[in-house]
Amino acid sequence: MSRSVRKTPVMGWAACKSEKRDKIIWHRRMRAMIRQRLYQENMDEILIPLDNEVGNVWAMGKDGKGWFDSRQHPKLMRK
Repeated sequence: MSRSVRKTPVMGWAACKSEKRDKIIWHRRMRAMIRQRLYQENMDEILIPLDNEVGNVWAMGKDGKGWFDSRQHPKLMRK
């Protein structure tokens, strides 16, 4: 991948390099909540939890994405 280059000049605004740890925690909570609902409620009324019930996307490490000028920052275009 020595020649891989971004096709669009978009990058995440971040206080961290990756959201991997946040996603692991989120999925773990989601699976636990589904397990709890399967064992506690009636089988006819099982409701899968919504994403907002499990976690908050604004609490994760990255805050969104933003455009940048690829001519001024050619190093950011490298993957």
